[in-house]
Amino acid sequence: CDYGPQILKTLYSFEIEGVDRHILSYPVSSCRSINTFILDLQYFFKNNVYIFIVMPFINGGEMFYHLRSTKKFDETLSKFYAAQVTLAFEYMHHMGVVYRDLKPENILIDSTGYLKITDLGFCKKIDSQRTYTLCGKSVISYYALFLNQ
Repeated sequence: CDYGPQILKTLYSFEIEGVDRHILSYPVSSCRSINTFILDLQYFFKNNVYIFIVMPFINGGEMFYHLRSTKKFDETLSKFYAAQVTLAFEYMHHMGVVYRDLKPENILIDSTGYLKITDLGFCKKIDSQRTYTLCGKSVISYYALFLNQ
């Protein structure tokens, strides 16, 4: 198995302090390596500047790349991909985990055409029907919009 490292530069020292808990947190670790459609984190390590995440290399690339190059997928392929994402989400929801970062950049396609969902950083374990936290790059602007500001 080939591996693909991901190197993240930390901006603030507190990001390093909580990285063990965040990367190895229950929501992420409970879904890892058990489901065919979820990318397995092999290991990670860190220093004062970088976080190194090592996962299996998926040689088909991001769905975003394929979608951009073909403009759209045909109906059969779209159904095939939708079924895989549905199965991955069904498994996560069964485990009580919500995946909150679905986008073509976070879906990898392997050499046989099967999907791997990656970037579980915004996953959250929930015990109720609702979560009250916001996440993502535009959290502040969405929050302001929510408050009608």
